[in-house]
Amino acid sequence: AFIAATFFWQASDPDGNSTLKSVEMRINDGDWTEIDRSQNLISFLADTSVQSGTASAQIYYGNSTAAASNTINGLRVNDSNRIYIRSTDIADAVSDIDTSNSFYFRAKSSGTKILWISGHNSATTAEYRGYIDANNLNYDFLNFGFAQGLNLPKYFDPTVRLIFDQYEQAFLNLPSTNFRNTVTGDEKPLIDSLAPIIQRFSDNGGRYFLTTQLTKTQDLS
Repeated sequence: AFIAATFFWQASDPDGNSTLKSVEMRINDGDWTEIDRSQNLISFLADTSVQSGTASAQIYYGNSTAAASNTINGLRVNDSNRIYIRSTDIADAVSDIDTSNSFYFRAKSSGTKILWISGHNSATTAEYRGYIDANNLNYDFLNFGFAQGLNLPKYFDPTVRLIFDQYEQAFLNLPSTNFRNTVTGDEKPLIDSLAPIIQRFSDNGGRYFLTTQLTKTQDLS
């Protein structure tokens, strides 16, 4: 995970889901934090001023552009993490704790204003890196083209949108190749998934330079 991490969760009760009173999450050894039990998609945006150690994180529900009023602590920056979740019903019975897979959380580089996203293979990506480095630009890098999209986030919105919000400029080099979204099952070029995020980034004053390939058979709508 990079800057933002998004999770989908579900809870049920044998006596009926209406008997659930609260749902709480904890990151590593942090405090249990009550979350909105009506919101199954939750994102954590770490304090970008923290480069190592533990950090607090803002909470975003669904595709909301506004952070929740509370925060969650315990996130380990540039380290491995786990998310824990439990529920309580109206009889105050507490569920067993469910646990996420371990994930590494990478921090935003301090003071960096440029985000670079590559959707190409290693050879083409290396060529673009040469152009960028020759101009002595400082950037954070997301390699979406690695292993045919192995690094793609499950949710472009909100995950990638929250990442873009942390930068002033972006460079994107994208192929015409279709990438499969593991959540929706859609197969489409990266420009299709990123277009709404790039538009919002531009509307908010961000500047970007984009290269992409378009084929004769591609739907340009």
